[in-house]
Amino acid sequence: MNTKQQMWCLYTGPAAVVVFCIGFVLAGFFPPPSPSLSALEIQTFYEDGNTGIRVGMVLMMLGGAMTGPWVAAITTQMKLVEGKASPLAYTNLILGGAGVLL
Repeated sequence: MNTKQQMWCLYTGPAAVVVFCIGFVLAGFFPPPSPSLSALEIQTFYEDGNTGIRVGMVLMMLGGAMTGPWVAAITTQMKLVEGKASPLAYTNLILGGAGVLL
């Protein structure tokens, strides 16, 4: 991976946080619904905000997927530091991939 590719991959980390947060707000999850709401009010929240929740969740999933390139760039740098045997770099790559799936 060349330097230009790594820089683009590193930029996806902060961008992922921004996209995820925008999706979280658009979905109506911030601020969260009051715990004192009745079941009917919670049902109304989800029924009335149907489109917003869907758009927000798609943005949140996009933000989560954008962490993949960021993890790859971090892993590349870790591998350079650790050398030939780099168990921590591979651990970072595996756990970062699992995080993308979650």
